[in-house]
Amino acid sequence: MGVTFKASVNAQSQYYGSVVITGFAQDGGGEVKVEKHVTVSLALPAPVSPSDVNYALNPWVPVNFSTENDQVESAKYKVTIKAVLDSPYILKSTDTLTLGVNGDLTYAAEQYLESIRISVDD
Repeated sequence: MGVTFKASVNAQSQYYGSVVITGFAQDGGGEVKVEKHVTVSLALPAPVSPSDVNYALNPWVPVNFSTENDQVESAKYKVTIKAVLDSPYILKSTDTLTLGVNGDLTYAAEQYLESIRISVDD
């Protein structure tokens, strides 16, 4: 199932920033039903660890994050974040996923946003 979303960059400095993802919907409209997990893949200037990922779901449910970081260039990583939920959940447009990035998001922010792919239960 394809997932649409809204994403933005909050580049606080050349050393730290965040990527905020919200506005989740199924391709073509409709709710995003998650049975087990959500996977987010994107390009970033630095690796991300599970402790760099924050979320706001309503109602709140426990989520366990894992990350994979593959360096593809000197300051570019292919980052994959897997969010495993303890129980089924319907992602809403108001739910938020925030990725803290210890790297420079002030440069090529649009490129990072355009690289985001989200899948559910794949």
